[in-house]
Parts: sequence; structure tokens; C-alpha cells
Amino acid sequence: MLGKNLHHEGPQNHLHGFISPYLARGNKSGYGIFATADRIVGVRSRRARALFLLGPAVAAFGGSLYLAQDLAFHEPLTTTRMFSLAIFTILGLVFLAVIRLRPLISSGISEADASRKADFVVRLTDVSKIEMTPNRTNIKLRSGEVFSLEISHWKVYEATTKMMTTFFPESLV
Repeated sequence: MLGKNLHHEGPQNHLHGFISPYLARGNKSGYGIFATADRIVGVRSRRARALFLLGPAVAAFGGSLYLAQDLAFHEPLTTTRMFSLAIFTILGLVFLAVIRLRPLISSGISEADASRKADFVVRLTDVSKIEMTPNRTNIKLRSGEVFSLEISHWKVYEATTKMMTTFFPESLV
């Protein structure tokens, strides 16, 4: 069954998976994928997208502040002002490096949150096959519909492969 209805038979009330700024569906980065023994749920994540954009934003703010200070004051920069202006750029680059090294935000999600945030829900009985490549995961349904997820980090690929192998080994191609 497709759509956002997560109600099903059985006592499952917690979905396991992850969100990542390096996982995308369509042109939107910041996506999460969660699974149980009988379904896959895809969710858009503003948090993951914000993490991905925050590092460059802080670095750009520091660079802009530096240029604004340079244009406003026609005197040489003092060491203290130079340090305070450069710190934003350095913090932004460090933050971006940390996000690059830790691309996964491991988490579980409750059924209530999943039903509210769900972008797609696919039951295992509807899946004909799951194709995994280092750059993409394609979930093909018996109806012919395809859900495609873009992967842009090797750790995200490993986590996605592990999750699909754990929950849906018979569907993997």
C-alpha cells in the first residue's frame, strides 16, 4: 500500500533508520530512510538539509563581514578585528568538515512522526526489487512505480546497503 498511511497489523511502533544531508530524493537534499520488517518509509528532513547548508552559510557570513569591514574602514585591520572576522570563516569550514566526516544522523522515528513526515511509504509486499549502486538506490514496485534516492557519500551508501540487506535481503538485486 502506498501513501502516508502507516497503520498496519502488529505491535510495531518504532521505525529504525537514519537521516543524512547526503541523501536526497529529487532535487532536495536532506532526507531520511527508515524501515521495519514490512515497509520502507522515506522522509524529508529540514534538519539534515540545514546542517548541510549551515557550514557554507557561516563561512560566507564571515567572508561577507570581512569584506564589509574592509570597505567601511579605510584603515588597516588590527589583529583583533582580523581575528574576529576570520573566526566565522574558520568555524564554517570546520563545521562543514565535521558534517563531511559524520554524514549520518542515526535515529529512530515513532510511527506518529513517520506518518506526519512521510514522503513515501512502501510495503515489502509491493516491492519487486531494490537496486543499489554507490550513487543511487532504486526501489521498484510491482506496479511499475520507482522511488529513487540519490546518495552522495560512501558512508551513507554503506548504511543504506546494510539497512536494505537487514530488512529486505530477498528484494536486493
